[in-house]
Amino acid sequence: MKRNDGGRVVVSTPRTRVGASYHLTTYGAYYGILLAHYLPAPLNSYGVIASFVATVWVMLARSEVDIYKIFLLLLPAVGLYSEGIEADWFITRILRVEKVSTPVGMFPLTTPTALAVTVPFRVLLYRSQSSMIIKGLWWPCFALSVAGLIFGLLTEASSETGITVGVRSALAFGAVLISYRRSSSNDIHSEIRCVVLSSLVLFSIGALQNHWMFIAVSLVPCLFLYFGKGVGALTLVLLLVPAVVRGTAFSFTLAGVMLVSILLCALAASDKAAGIMRRKVCLISVFVLPALLTLFVIKQGERDEVGTETLEIENLAFKVWGDRKPIWDAAYEQIVNSPYLLVAPGRPLYFRNLVRKEVDAWDWGAHNIFLEVFRQIGALASVFGFAVVGWAFVKAGNAAIGQEDRIVFWSLTSVYLVFGMTGNTLSFAGTGLLFWFLVGALRSKVGDEVWGRRVRPQPSR
Repeated sequence: MKRNDGGRVVVSTPRTRVGASYHLTTYGAYYGILLAHYLPAPLNSYGVIASFVATVWVMLARSEVDIYKIFLLLLPAVGLYSEGIEADWFITRILRVEKVSTPVGMFPLTTPTALAVTVPFRVLLYRSQSSMIIKGLWWPCFALSVAGLIFGLLTEASSETGITVGVRSALAFGAVLISYRRSSSNDIHSEIRCVVLSSLVLFSIGALQNHWMFIAVSLVPCLFLYFGKGVGALTLVLLLVPAVVRGTAFSFTLAGVMLVSILLCALAASDKAAGIMRRKVCLISVFVLPALLTLFVIKQGERDEVGTETLEIENLAFKVWGDRKPIWDAAYEQIVNSPYLLVAPGRPLYFRNLVRKEVDAWDWGAHNIFLEVFRQIGALASVFGFAVVGWAFVKAGNAAIGQEDRIVFWSLTSVYLVFGMTGNTLSFAGTGLLFWFLVGALRSKVGDEVWGRRVRPQPSR
């Protein structure tokens, strides 16, 4: 909120309740649900069910969305490799019904599923600042992804494990449209701080084993923001040294995310540079940069000189040309040879392995957010979907006025630039949905968005 103080305009933030007692009162039940995932079987299955129900409650029964609660509920799936149980297991074991072969089994009974399926209901129930044009782009994107799922079922063109991936991508993108209603008891920044510190601590002790570790390493610059340069540097050493000693695989993707994050946040810390980085032209250019780089790599010729020796020592040449480019080429060929309106999701890719000089079947996606979404939901739906998240990205960057806003936004941007270009995860429910959930939170301008209007600023006491 803004107030006038002796002719100067200063920014004041809502008062935030702090203290261990308040934290445990607010989040204690969610810590309990998290720990229940790691109870001995079959008790752990009830922890999964509890997190599923709690996610639906947080998303639909409450007008105020707490980011840290969502993070705690998603953490077993996106960071700790506890994927949960399948819906057909729940039907047979809990409800005592004979095993049935239905499409229900395609949707696992996990927190990412619960969070994803509540997105359209949340968008309908709680109005936000999102323009009708933006919502008018997302709903056709979602509808076309559902139509693609039905088309895949009818034609049997999709693989059994990937038939829902198109719908999950559309739902992940829809997370940026979720509205936020904040009370005076808390604010988005305090919740994001909890997410940042929890992620980095879990990474340092080796608990993060899933794709959230890529987001965790991008949040390193936040340490300097929260603790200052001296303490922040010491905290960084204490976090990273155990990871290196433990033998954590710092791939080029992890290292790239962290280095790009530090560089962007160093620039954003300067008020002069931040003013340029907040401009819409700059933000749009940053958003389309991975797509342009992807097209540049695809248009280059084949690198036959990649050999088996480069497979043993991971280096940038192999990562891009030997590992990613053949998959990108196959995905690009699949996209241009597919209908623009309706496609079956979950189709395998066939590409020439440059190491073994053979044709491989690949079921693990295009490893590129743009190629993966385009091949899973079609060109038309993809254009709509990227227009929605691009709008949210530009809005969030343009609204990042305060230093904390800027550091968090550009930390997340480093994930999009590096991991978005080399992986699929940002286009899926789970890690991707939580990522766009955070972008949507920053887009809502420190959470003062209430049911389609802005909260009227009140004088600070």
